[in-house]
Amino acid sequence: MLSEAVKGPFPTLQKIWADQGYTGEFKRWVSHELNVDLEVVYPWWRQLKRYAPDLLEAQGIDPNAFRVLPRRWVVEHSFAWMG
Repeated sequence: MLSEAVKGPFPTLQKIWADQGYTGEFKRWVSHELNVDLEVVYPWWRQLKRYAPDLLEAQGIDPNAFRVLPRRWVVEHSFAWMG
């Protein structure tokens, strides 16, 4: 288990939501070093665009339109607080 010094001022932190820029090595580092779950938030239509583009078109969904992503606001809010 990690010491209090490693967790810093957030010893009860269990999950971090992040955007697509925080995948790969950083995600592995957070999991291994901090013992915290890092969940990357992906747009739901991104998978549809890749695997079922006909469904997007049939439903009249514009994949380029602005949409609020679940939990994305938490990421942006956190960066604003830290800034």
